[in-house]
Amino acid sequence: MDVSRLSGAGLTRRAIVVTLGALLLGTGLSTTSAQGVPAQPEAAAPHAATTQQPARPQSGNSDSELVRFITFVYSDLFGREPDQAGLNGWVSALDRGSPRTPVANAITYSTEYRARLIGASYDRYLGRGPDPVGLATWLQAMEAGWTISQMEAGFIASPEYYARAGATDTGWVTTLYADVLGRTAGASEVAAWTGVLRSGGSRWAVSMGFLLSTEHLSTVVDGYYQHLLGRGLDPNGQQTWVGILQAGGRDEAIIAGIIASDEYWDRATRPAQLELTPSSSVITSGAAQTYVVEGFSTMGVSQGDFAQFATLAVDGDPSVCVRATCSPLAVGDHVVTATVGRADAATAVLHVSPASGPVLYSMFAWGRNMSGQLGDGSRTDQSAPIMVGAETHWSTVSADASRTAGIKTDGTLWAWGWNGSGELGDGTTTDRPAPVQLGADTHWASVAAGGSHTAALKTDGSLWSWGVNDRGQLGDGTTYFRSTPQRVGTDTTWASVSAGGDHTVAVKTDGTLWTWGGNGSGQLGDGTTNARSVPVQVGSDTHWATAAAGDGCTAAVKTDGTLWAWGLNDRGQLGDGTVDPRSTPVQIGTDTHWASVSTALRSTAAIRTDGTLWAWGAYETGIGTTGGRLLPAQVGSDTHWSAVAAGNTSTAGLTTDGTLWEWPSIAGGDAVVRPLQVGAAAGWVTVTAGSGHVVALRP
Repeated sequence: MDVSRLSGAGLTRRAIVVTLGALLLGTGLSTTSAQGVPAQPEAAAPHAATTQQPARPQSGNSDSELVRFITFVYSDLFGREPDQAGLNGWVSALDRGSPRTPVANAITYSTEYRARLIGASYDRYLGRGPDPVGLATWLQAMEAGWTISQMEAGFIASPEYYARAGATDTGWVTTLYADVLGRTAGASEVAAWTGVLRSGGSRWAVSMGFLLSTEHLSTVVDGYYQHLLGRGLDPNGQQTWVGILQAGGRDEAIIAGIIASDEYWDRATRPAQLELTPSSSVITSGAAQTYVVEGFSTMGVSQGDFAQFATLAVDGDPSVCVRATCSPLAVGDHVVTATVGRADAATAVLHVSPASGPVLYSMFAWGRNMSGQLGDGSRTDQSAPIMVGAETHWSTVSADASRTAGIKTDGTLWAWGWNGSGELGDGTTTDRPAPVQLGADTHWASVAAGGSHTAALKTDGSLWSWGVNDRGQLGDGTTYFRSTPQRVGTDTTWASVSAGGDHTVAVKTDGTLWTWGGNGSGQLGDGTTNARSVPVQVGSDTHWATAAAGDGCTAAVKTDGTLWAWGLNDRGQLGDGTVDPRSTPVQIGTDTHWASVSTALRSTAAIRTDGTLWAWGAYETGIGTTGGRLLPAQVGSDTHWSAVAAGNTSTAGLTTDGTLWEWPSIAGGDAVVRPLQVGAAAGWVTVTAGSGHVVALRP
């Protein structure tokens, strides 16, 4: 490992930025200015009023290009859309002729961006989010001139990190190689560094040696280019950047230089071609179709969704489209076009079929009701299904812990029950014994209630979450609880989501699997036990079909029909024949006919494509005998199961004839448990099980 010592002199910020400007020109990038600016307190826009009004730039950038640029910067650096005031301020500044470099420096030196850098270091090295005092202390240190490397050295040299590494010098050095360099240390390397420590060397000095090594910084710099420009850096340029950082240069200045470059501008603002998704779809008359308008650079690199900047039209008529949502009324085939600036128009085929009368579903609930989770306006337990209000327009429902959430056919989202930490998402911490609407949005598609948080998808493929966030289970990069829905990143390709005890799992439309939140038992499947506050991909497989988050464990089915599980396994809930925890997905048997899976506190249930139902884990699994199972065991001999929902105290299932069945997950003693039909009614279409209550829909 090549190690360089920290220069005592360092470089001034102005010198760094000037050097960056020259180097960017030499590596195929260019900047509009090489002037640095003082650090700003937060990523807010400058005041609109100035004593001098610079001339409008000769490039004649349009307002839409400036909006796309600022929106792209916020997405890349903050993982969010800009607030309206900030967007207006930055666009106004650029429109008046302010060079991009000072704007980029103001953003990367902001308190908000530095807080994200500090939070990422907390998560990487300590496996947790920053406490308020720690965050304030490190922000003050960076404002006083500390670099990212010095800040990270503080984490690595801390007693907390030393304890996490086993509280031995050998364990600490070995962990350093894994966390900083991403590789396994050789025996001689460990011996050399532990020798330095025994000779009186400080953990701080060793930490700085690792963090300023060419091996580490090469990866860091390349990561900036990959993230912001979608490409790697040539070796000569990489060597130059590494030298600047080793001499005391700031990462923020490098990032700002990239953002100010013409290459980044083109990537953010000027799609060379467009793609409209879905390219072919079918809706009924009176319904709407929402599109993703993906832009691509001249090099074929995706620039993200340009829906908010696109003009959509159906058969040349833009009046039937509102942004990226179109609602043609005429039955038949239509051509949808999308245009953005100078890019060629993208097209899609939309077939409109005659509308039929909608199926109206009523909601029924039973079980515990101490927090109003049944939604009937009371807190009285119910031993049999009761109708939740008089509403007959429910489309989907999800229950967990002591609350429930549901979506109506008009796309509105509702929640009720326990709300001590904002789990319902209505902006309060007040329990609700009857459904309360969350905002006014009418584009909700699905919802998943977890142990203390909730996640939901909209029809545009965006992902939202709210509630308890102590383990990062909301995925918004923080550990603060949220009492209203917060968007998870900017991605619009989420296909499904499931919320567990303290973690979340989701599948994208490209078949990739993503997890985040608590990871004490390896339930995220990323090979570690570190909590994650933003989505992290599970391996590189693109064949995941569906996934279910339980309490400390996760189960998923691939498109080839194989079943996989990981995480907590103390009661055999993974079904791999052991009680050993797994931090990466392990296949359950060799069967390739699994269709769906559901997992809860200590048990799991799944359905095969032949309609058989299987269960395993602790307590009663419904197989007709006492005790748990370490491997999947068939529940009865019926071949007509269509859905199953594993709850913490009971499991419920549906059959193809529309009948509803339930059995306890925890009966105790030597009870022999089998599924029992719930009433005599048929026509049930959806069922969900929480921690003591069950909710289902039927016409």
